[in-house]
Amino acid sequence: SPTNIVSSIMPTTFMVGDTIWNISNGEISLQNNKHHIKNLTLNTSQQQLTIDGSLSSYQQDQLHLKLKNLNIGYILNNIKFNSVLFDGDVSGDAYISLSPNAPLLQTDIKVKSFHFNDALLGDAKIASSWESVKDRIAIDGIFIEDGVASTNVKGYISPSENGLDLQITAQNTNIAFLRYWIDNIVKDISGKTRGNCRLYG
Repeated sequence: SPTNIVSSIMPTTFMVGDTIWNISNGEISLQNNKHHIKNLTLNTSQQQLTIDGSLSSYQQDQLHLKLKNLNIGYILNNIKFNSVLFDGDVSGDAYISLSPNAPLLQTDIKVKSFHFNDALLGDAKIASSWESVKDRIAIDGIFIEDGVASTNVKGYISPSENGLDLQITAQNTNIAFLRYWIDNIVKDISGKTRGNCRLYG
C-alpha cells in the first residue's frame, strides 16, 4: 500500500551563509505518491519565500513559490554560480514540476535595481524556464532604466556548466557590465551603448 507521511513544521531558524532565516508553521506530507507542501514560509528581515503545492509525475501538480525581495546575488553566490555577476531584489512567482512534459522550473519575476556585473541596468521583468534535458535556464527579459535606457536579453545560463549564451539588444545601456571581462585590457570602461551583442562561454 502507498506510504502516507505527514510532518508538521514548527517555527524555527537556520543560517545560510551569514543570514538568519525564519521558518513559520507549515506542513510537509507524502500521500498517494505525491509530495505536498502546505503554506511553508521562510523569511529574513527583508526577504520572504512562501512554498505551497504538490509534486508528482503528473503535469497538473506543481509547487508554487512566492518570492518577495529575494536577493539574486545572495542566491547565486550560495550555489557557486560565478560566470557572471547578477544582483537585485526579486519578487514574483516560480513554479516547480517533476512532470517529464513540463519544465522543471518556470518563473515570472520582477527585479528591482538589477545589476549585471556590477553595472546598473534598471528594473527588470524576466520570464525563465529550466530546460531539464539540457540543464539550462532559458531567459527572456527586458531591463528599463527610467528615462535613460532599455535592454533586452534573451538566451540561457547554465549553472552546471558555469556558462551562458545571451543575445543583448542595447538602447543606451550601461556599458560598464563589460568590465568583468575586459578590465585587464581596458580599465574602467564607462558610458552608454546601442546595438546588438552576444555573450557566450
